[in-house]
Amino acid sequence: MAKVVELHTHTMEGGMMRMRPVEKIDLPAGKQVALQPGGLHVMLIGLKQKLVPGERIPLTLLFADGSEKALEAPVRKLQMRMMQNKKMSH
Repeated sequence: MAKVVELHTHTMEGGMMRMRPVEKIDLPAGKQVALQPGGLHVMLIGLKQKLVPGERIPLTLLFADGSEKALEAPVRKLQMRMMQNKKMSH
């Protein structure tokens, strides 16, 4: 589906929300970790075909212990939100 697949997160830098790649995503025992817009997510770079919102695409997650989890990920329309800087009084 893509030439490159990366794990990404969002961080606040200089009042702007920015995406940055991460090497791994920690999965604490007994806790859920969500992959979602605005947080930890899988970034598909160099798409080999057009993705249509509403479709589902195959995705395989690889874990540090060598195990794999195959799933279908929903394609969603990317919605960019304007971030407003608010001054806080102390």
